[in-house]
Amino acid sequence: EVDAADSSAGADASEVAAAEEARAADAAQGRAEAAGAAFSAEDQRRQEHDALVLEGRGARQELDTAEQAVARYRAELAELADLGVRLTGFEGQAAGLDADERRLELLSSAAGAARTLAAITVPDRPAGVDEEALARAEEASGAGREEAAAAVALVRAAEADLERARHALERSSSLSGEGECPTCGQALGDAFETVQAHRRAEVEEAETRVRRLRAGAEALTAAARAAAAAATELGRRAAESRSRLAEWEQADHRRRDAAQALEEHWRAAVEAGARSWLGPEADGSGPGAEDLARAVTAGRAVVETKKAASASAHMARGRLEARPGVERALAAGLEQAGTATGRVEALRE
Repeated sequence: EVDAADSSAGADASEVAAAEEARAADAAQGRAEAAGAAFSAEDQRRQEHDALVLEGRGARQELDTAEQAVARYRAELAELADLGVRLTGFEGQAAGLDADERRLELLSSAAGAARTLAAITVPDRPAGVDEEALARAEEASGAGREEAAAAVALVRAAEADLERARHALERSSSLSGEGECPTCGQALGDAFETVQAHRRAEVEEAETRVRRLRAGAEALTAAARAAAAAATELGRRAAESRSRLAEWEQADHRRRDAAQALEEHWRAAVEAGARSWLGPEADGSGPGAEDLARAVTAGRAVVETKKAASASAHMARGRLEARPGVERALAAGLEQAGTATGRVEALRE
């Protein structure tokens, strides 16, 4: 009973202790729940802070990008403003390019004509043909041929007479005193010797005449050949002279044509104002090929300079056309930079 009473008392004490422990456990649980709630609130604040920091970094990067774009657009606008000033200079340098190109073209044509003229060499005019001497030689040759032909005809006629005389002599050699005269038919008697002597004389006279005519014909033939050779030589020389004269006339014609072309091209170049490109040492009234070549070089330098200025002006105008777009981009960049600045400050606060 005593043990039971002690156990009951112990149980009561334990119940009291257990109640106290339960109250302590409840208090601890409340404190734990309060600490968990506080931890959750702090962790939520941490997460919000991290999110704000991350968003701030993005806003800062966006602000930096916008400021860089604004700086770039401002630099580009400043460059375009300077380019606009330079454009006026480029346009001034390129002024008159079309006229200078036309002037250079005409001056180049004049220089080419001057080179062509300088390359043509015309010698002294060759001596003309002595047509009268050639006509006399041809006339003498023709007369010689005619005289030689006539002499040859006389020789042939004399040879025919000689042949007939020889036949007559042969026939008379067969006659005798008892024979009859072949002409009158009477008895010859002693006259046949006279007939034979006469026939021999005729043969000798015909032979002499043939020899004399042959000698004359040979002399006339030789003279005709000489006259023909002289006429042929004169004709050859005349042909050569005519050929040389024709070549000279062609060269002189080319030279005159080249001189006229040079004069026309130079007049056109002067009218276009190309005289100003000639050096002070050149004769402006009629410059030579070297003067014109130097003028073409000077003109080409002027044209190339103006072409470069024209190209620069064209490029500048093309870039300046983009100015409105750059200005709009700058305005957008400034607006974006302002918005980003506000976000950064708001996020920082």
